[in-house]
Amino acid sequence: MSEEKGTGSAAERIELIAEIEQTFEARPLPHPIAECDCPGCRDLTADFYGRQWLEIDDAKLEANKSLSFFAPKAFHYFLPAYLRYSLRHFNLDSAVCEFTVYALAPTGDLVKDPSRTAWMRERLICFDRKQAEVILRFLALVSQDEELSGFHYDIGEGISYLTGLLRDLKLLD
Repeated sequence: MSEEKGTGSAAERIELIAEIEQTFEARPLPHPIAECDCPGCRDLTADFYGRQWLEIDDAKLEANKSLSFFAPKAFHYFLPAYLRYSLRHFNLDSAVCEFTVYALAPTGDLVKDPSRTAWMRERLICFDRKQAEVILRFLALVSQDEELSGFHYDIGEGISYLTGLLRDLKLLD
């Protein structure tokens, strides 16, 4: 974790990485990877198809920093790679970390948009309770980090929105 700058404890991040690796399975591989056949989605599919999330290297994540193009099962399957990357590069300079937070904890007009809520629900329904708890632990670390709040100052709103959706889906009490 030599690239870390954030104030979240390195020990907490290492512990959460280990929990991510234990909580998210490496199989079965998802299909489809993307929801459409535009050039960006074709590139995403080429980079991720047939690969286990544990094997995705940093360069592939950096080249495909936005999770919004993943089909629901692929979002579920590859999210742990993004979480793990974000915890290893836990700083304001990490576009992957930033986009991961935005994908999980939208704020502002997005939380009022029925199409965004439908998009979120399609993806969240793939998770189990333990995975939902890990996602919320990740977001809690982000919210406690003084530097990372620079790109997501209203993360509390996003966490509340996500928590509400997870409760609606019976993934949290």
